Amino acid sequence: MPREKIRASVVVPAYNRPELLERAILALSRQSVPQNSYEIIVVCGKSAGAMRACRHGLASVKNLSCLAVGSESPAAKRNTGIRAAKGSVVAFTDDDCVPDRQWLAEILRAFASNPHTAGVEGLTYTEGETALYHNAPVNLEGGLFPTCNIAYTKELLDGLGGFDESYHFYREDSDLAFRAVSHGNIVFSGKAKVLHPQRRVPLTRPLETLALLKEDVRLMKKMPNEYRRYLGTQLNAEFLKAGTSYVTLASLAIGGILHPAAFLAVPAAYIAVAWARLSAVRKTHTEFFAFTAFLFLRGIAFPFFFAYYWATIRRY
Repeated sequence: MPREKIRASVVVPAYNRPELLERAILALSRQSVPQNSYEIIVVCGKSAGAMRACRHGLASVKNLSCLAVGSESPAAKRNTGIRAAKGSVVAFTDDDCVPDRQWLAEILRAFASNPHTAGVEGLTYTEGETALYHNAPVNLEGGLFPTCNIAYTKELLDGLGGFDESYHFYREDSDLAFRAVSHGNIVFSGKAKVLHPQRRVPLTRPLETLALLKEDVRLMKKMPNEYRRYLGTQLNAEFLKAGTSYVTLASLAIGGILHPAAFLAVPAAYIAVAWARLSAVRKTHTEFFAFTAFLFLRGIAFPFFFAYYWATIRRY
């Protein structure tokens, strides 16, 4: 493929989800822009299944390349793709996503309309009724900068040194975006659409996400002002949830001392409020009670995890 004709490179970090990867490759191969004007770079880690799925697409997708890196780190995979990219624009999506046919065309159009922009983020949506214990990140208005639907100029990515590989599976996208906005705006294109189907997650997910707090602390220490601006509201909400858990725990203790009926009233009220807040979410009774219990425990554990990560993660 002549190098001078490649306007954009699409980088897809792949995991052990070969069926989803094949679907993503198919969607990317059907973009409305000429096939010789862009390339698809899939970067696999240690999954043989992902590499087989990618190589299976080589026969029919002429602008596809399959690379390997000895790491499952999303940042490392994307950096490998950036180094291999020939396009002046590098767009990112994930192997469990389905880009719209006009996705890449709209990204390129947004760059053309905003020549001094640092990047373009698109609209990420999901389909169907929102379900508890299903993961489907959405970005309907911009300002979230998820790497399932964002693009930067190759020149800027090279200048920034790509993604910070000290992050593990979380917040590396926010880190890059925060550094990028110091060089120009990241504009939002509601026409650059990516479908992020809902994916089932374990019942213990509320507790598992405590490990991700480490990356929030890492980003907070590295770029405190940017973190406060873009993510401060989310962090405040987490502390509020933790406070709710502690108030509930204290109420249980006080209620148990005062009267058995008061002791029983506290969890009943907690469950009633949780049910009301989740009224629009599809769920089973088992999922609801598991989620409520694990969310309560997460609130109790949250301050301890935060303090531990704050004490152990170095300052930049």
